[in-house]
Amino acid sequence: MKEKVVIYNPDFIDLILLYALKDVEKGTYVDVGANDPLYESVTKIFYDRGWSGINIEPQKEYHDLLQTDRPRDVNLCVGAGDREDEMVLYGNLQWATMERTIGDEKIQTIVKVMPLSKIMDENLCQGAEVHFCKIDVEGFEKQVLEGIDLNRHRPWIFAIESVDPRKRKNTFEKWEHILIDNDYVLALGDTYNRYYVDNKRSDLKDKFVCKEKLVEMYDVYLVSRARLAPPYRFLTDFIYNVLQKVRNP
Repeated sequence: MKEKVVIYNPDFIDLILLYALKDVEKGTYVDVGANDPLYESVTKIFYDRGWSGINIEPQKEYHDLLQTDRPRDVNLCVGAGDREDEMVLYGNLQWATMERTIGDEKIQTIVKVMPLSKIMDENLCQGAEVHFCKIDVEGFEKQVLEGIDLNRHRPWIFAIESVDPRKRKNTFEKWEHILIDNDYVLALGDTYNRYYVDNKRSDLKDKFVCKEKLVEMYDVYLVSRARLAPPYRFLTDFIYNVLQKVRNP
């Protein structure tokens, strides 16, 4: 009988990472563009297994939900970029971005932006391992990667969305060289996401499995969208209780 697993991300990013890191207990993540703590979340499945980390989310609506749902995490209402500054966030919800050519210029919010290295310096214990860093910033990936000193902070894995949400075309050619030049190697790439592993952790490369194979290996339950927009606190407790029954029939 297949093992039952409840996932939250429709692209299976959470399950792909969980399978690759299944030998790590109570690890650490950094989620850039954390968005909602439940819907399409990459880190929810890890948090429920005792992990913790940093959630970086400049939209106050989502940050407030993260503060409520993730008390063990560090939840920051900021954006990540290549310098400390204030920038315009275009659009809202899942498609908000600081990339003007992609975002909705009709909706603009001024947000604080910090380099990822500074965020990690201020919120991680010295020498702490980051097991994965997920980046979902709708076209702003290059600036985020330029804000991390990969000589000092080396996540084992980067999971990065690599598609222009408007043109539906890959964007990794704009930023992939930053990782390759710093001794990361591509472990898996699909239509929308790419996974890079630190060469010092080369044993992890063979642990990446595409979602089609994971469906064959697990009995997968995907949590679907609850509402179009936050807040939906009254629904999350209900969903949580249902999931507990699924996990423990």
